[in-house]
Amino acid sequence: MNWITWGTLPPSGRAGTLTSFNNIVFDHAAYSRLGPLLRFSTRSVQPVPTPVLFDVHADCCETYDVQSFLERMARAGANKTTRLPILGVLAATDFSKTAWREGKSAGLMMVNFRMLFGESALEVMVAVEKSLQRICSNAGQPDPGAVEHLAATLEMTAANPIIQDLRSISFEVLAGLLLGMGGWEGVELNCKVPFRLADGSVVEREVDVAANRKGGEELYLIECKGEAQGQSLDPEYVRKFFCEAVPAYVRLRRAICPPRVVQAEIWTTGDVGEAARLRLKQLKLPSTLKPALRDGQELKESLPRSLHGCRRLLAAIAWPARPLCSLRDDSAFRRFSRTAERSFLWTI
Repeated sequence: MNWITWGTLPPSGRAGTLTSFNNIVFDHAAYSRLGPLLRFSTRSVQPVPTPVLFDVHADCCETYDVQSFLERMARAGANKTTRLPILGVLAATDFSKTAWREGKSAGLMMVNFRMLFGESALEVMVAVEKSLQRICSNAGQPDPGAVEHLAATLEMTAANPIIQDLRSISFEVLAGLLLGMGGWEGVELNCKVPFRLADGSVVEREVDVAANRKGGEELYLIECKGEAQGQSLDPEYVRKFFCEAVPAYVRLRRAICPPRVVQAEIWTTGDVGEAARLRLKQLKLPSTLKPALRDGQELKESLPRSLHGCRRLLAAIAWPARPLCSLRDDSAFRRFSRTAERSFLWTI
């Protein structure tokens, strides 16, 4: 709390203690005098601080928790003439994906205790950055030690919702490294291309990994889906990738060198599923396109045994994380959560 507000009395250590702000209860309320949060008016020489409201959860924060906090903030800031600007701080031991997205979209300051009390996410970012540098420099074999370290870090941070994006990026990095080892050139990640829909509107489609050889006459395009173990591939992904993303990318490449063969695949760390395979069979694709759907087991079997780190990384990306929400029955974790809930308002 002292990072945002100064000279404010700390919250009581008694469990269940709430603070009233404009007759609406919150876990705590304070005022911030940080420069960007100060408000100025012609009626006063002194700047006006911004109120900061806290909502802290000792377990998993769901979408309805975010909506409740936003509703209480709106009611606390409403008056007859203007709406009071308020900074909302929402903290929890874990967040569901929808709750995290909704909180960010609403402009809340989101704090994850898992992140606050560890630096594993930073280790993942550093490892991914090093792998990206190897791809950009077209360095041959991946560093076995770096790949092993990235896999181990992903395993340790399986319950962190922020790591989900890094898992997807790690999968794309791994795919790019494997293409480079296979003799493909010009490996690119996250290629965004425009695609025109039937109604004339233009949308953006993405190819996760792209490479070429023989001067661009052959293309290799990959869509990476870092799914959990046992999760089936959505058939809609199959249609969008092969009927929209791939044609859009090929159209752009045709201006440089018309490709004769396009190898397009969807890689998933989960299962492909019969529905996705059936959807692929139903698509009418050009003869130059060689489509394929590859699941996690097939990808592991295709890797050389010498690349043990890559096999471990694939398993880590699909790690069946035990969400922190399921730990609420653990007595030691409950004691930690209660302590963290009280101490968090001191440290932020």
